Amino acid sequence: MAEIRISGIATDADLERGLAVYNAVHPDDPSSVMEARETERQSRAFAGFLAEADGELAGGAHVRLPTYWDLSEGSIYVLEHHRRRGAGRALLEQLSTWAAEQSSPTLYSWVADDDEQSLAWAERHGFTERSRQAFVELELATFEPRPVSPPPGVEIVSWAERPELARGLYEVVCEALPDIPDSEDEKIEPFEEWLSVHMEGPQDDPAGTFVAVADDETVGFAKLSFWDAKPDTPFHDLTGVKRAWRGRGIARALKHAQLNWAEEQGYRALRTAMVDKNEPIRRLNAELGYTPISGRIYLGRPLAPGA
Repeated sequence: MAEIRISGIATDADLERGLAVYNAVHPDDPSSVMEARETERQSRAFAGFLAEADGELAGGAHVRLPTYWDLSEGSIYVLEHHRRRGAGRALLEQLSTWAAEQSSPTLYSWVADDDEQSLAWAERHGFTERSRQAFVELELATFEPRPVSPPPGVEIVSWAERPELARGLYEVVCEALPDIPDSEDEKIEPFEEWLSVHMEGPQDDPAGTFVAVADDETVGFAKLSFWDAKPDTPFHDLTGVKRAWRGRGIARALKHAQLNWAEEQGYRALRTAMVDKNEPIRRLNAELGYTPISGRIYLGRPLAPGA
């Protein structure tokens, strides 16, 4: 076993060292300083750590309490040539201590669904599977624009065109989020906090959020978010429709508007995640030509009080 030293991330220089490890471990899911700081802003509490093995940077970790629930979320990443030397275990102990100090009963994390080594490590250290998300991607190089055809009486506009619809977007979220499988336990923040956290960050662009409006009522919307570390591939953040308006083709019209806009803007691809139980969205994405990429297995580790 190596001599392991754990230190906190305090400066952007520390953060860049941790991100170098994270991006080496997750090359297809990179992050940047801006995105890491934005994740911190969107949290009620946040901490990051570095692990050195015999004086050499070996790994990193971060953990937070999101604004939308009372359970901690963390991630540990160790360079391949430093694994099985104790860095991962030391980082896990640090994250577990931090989460317990926040009175979080569970520490959540994720591993890629094709990473058997990391899944086995997590299971050996007390994590059990809680849910799965399939990730899919649509290449836009050969994309043919789709007709945006909402039902009669419904208009599709961008939020940039109608900024006064912010409260209506929130009303859609309050109906749609509880109906998304595996999201039932998530809390919806008060309006002003929700708007700041989910809609007004540097990863958000009102021009990439499309809204379904009927007689000045917001009945649905679809939002893209944007990566600083992967600028050619926006991510589908949320597609939601009020219950009374479902089954009329509104979600499809919103998706078509997003796809057409992204292709016009010259993006390479679009990416999204879906829980296995969300059959309507899985079916729609398959029809639109999205193809599977590596997904995620979400895991939980119970924490004893004061651990």
